[in-house]
Parts: sequence; structure tokens; C-alpha cells
Amino acid sequence: MTKPVGGTTMEVADGDVDDSDDLVVTVDDVEALECSICYLPLKPPIFQCVNGHVVCSPCRDKLKATGRGSCHVCRGAIGGYNSRCHAMERVVESVHVPCPHAVHGCVAKVAYHDRRRHQEACPHAPCHCPGEACGFAGSTAALRDHVASAHGWPVEVEPSLHSPFSVRLRDGFNFVVSVDGDHFLLNVSRHRFIHTVSAVCIRRPTVPGSEKGAFVLETSYDASFHKQATSFEVADSDLADGCPPIVTNSNALSSSCLIETTWIWRSPSRFSMFRYAWKTTAHEA
Repeated sequence: MTKPVGGTTMEVADGDVDDSDDLVVTVDDVEALECSICYLPLKPPIFQCVNGHVVCSPCRDKLKATGRGSCHVCRGAIGGYNSRCHAMERVVESVHVPCPHAVHGCVAKVAYHDRRRHQEACPHAPCHCPGEACGFAGSTAALRDHVASAHGWPVEVEPSLHSPFSVRLRDGFNFVVSVDGDHFLLNVSRHRFIHTVSAVCIRRPTVPGSEKGAFVLETSYDASFHKQATSFEVADSDLADGCPPIVTNSNALSSSCLIETTWIWRSPSRFSMFRYAWKTTAHEA
């Protein structure tokens, strides 16, 4: 949705105007499409008082729960089903706006009241560069090219992450990409006697109410007679808020989960992943 001087440009479905399916109009006051109590976009069912002031269904129920059931503007009565404002319902259903991620390839035009839900689930939503003060955002493929060209971070491409493989890491960010389209960010931090490696899958977080999943990885390393293997779960992040905080308990899985594994060696050389799988669990709304 764009906001030129003097109003907001939207598209209204109207098959009777110039034999066109869409009519572009300008809404001077977008608040006319929002509930004047909660300020959220109006969507059916919409109710009105005897003087025509409209409210959304949740706010109407809250008004009735007070025992008054009166309009918050004029104190007029708000009735039952007969107070539905069908004309306003037709208006809000006909007003469509482009997806906020249109610049990243989404061509959907959604109802104004449904834009937030679509935005959260849109497959074209960008992933963000974790670099300090870097504002890049784009698809995972574009992000992969960006980190290699703009930052010089190593990118390892593997035929499949379902089979064991090894990667050579350096301090800082390292990207591991599979031809299946999965992107992992490994962050190597150097400490006095150890290195820590944190892992996160770069993708859009799951939407509340939908199926939630986690990547199950097993890591191992071999450094001068010291061997260790660790199995952990890695959830997803679009890195919009930077690298998520580290969660050292693999059972405490969330969409911002980042699992840490540790070397007891000052010069780690190779990092292996095994038993790559997608684990699904019920997502709490």
C-alpha cells in the first residue's frame, strides 16, 4: 500500500467500471476502514448503532458485555444481528492492497483487513543479513550471494544435507547451503581456550497456528586426539532482529532457538553434520 500526498492508493474490485476488473481509487482517510475503538482494520461482521457509527465484532461484544450495549460515540443502542452494516462489509471486502513484499516478488493483492495475516505467511518475505549495520534483505538465494560478495564470508554448497559431510570453518559467520534449498548460518566464536559454534536455519519463522518444525542435526569433530559428537535441534529465523540469543538447552525450542556446541581445542578444523531431518511438533498459538 502506498501513501501519496492526500490519501492512500488502493484497488477496488468493480467489474462495472469501464469493463475493467479493477478500479484504482485513493482513500483520503484510511481510518475510515478501521474500527474507531481498537483501531484495527474492519472486517465482517461489522455492526452499527442506530446513528450509523460502526464497530468491529470483538469491540461490539465488549460493549455488550458492559451491560450497556451503547455506542461509544453517541451512546445510541447497538442491537443484535439486525445492526449488521452490510454496506460497510461490502466496502472493506472490495478494498485490496498489494503485499508489502511485492518488491521481493509477491504479486498477491489482499483485502486491506487481511494484509497482516498475509504478510506473516507470505513465502516472499525476505531474510536479512546478520552483518552489523547491514540493511540487506532478500530471498535466501539473494542473501547467499550477498554475504559472499559484500562481506566475503565463506559459503559451502553441499549436494544434500541428508548425508554426512564436513565443512572447514573460520572465525565469524559461515554459510552452509544445500541444493535442496536449506540455508544454515554457523557462527564461530573464539574464546581463550575454546571455540563455540552456534547454528541457525535461515528461513521465515512458522506462523502461529501452523505446523512448527525443527532441523535435527548431529555434529562431530576431531582435533588432536579429542573427539566429540553432539546432537541438537535448530529452529528457524529470518534474522530480522539479528542473530537470535543462544539457548543451551535443546529441549527449549522456539522460533528464536540457537544451539551452541563447544570445542575443547584452540584450532578447530572441520565440522560435520549427520542425521539431518525435519521434526514437526504442534505450534502454540
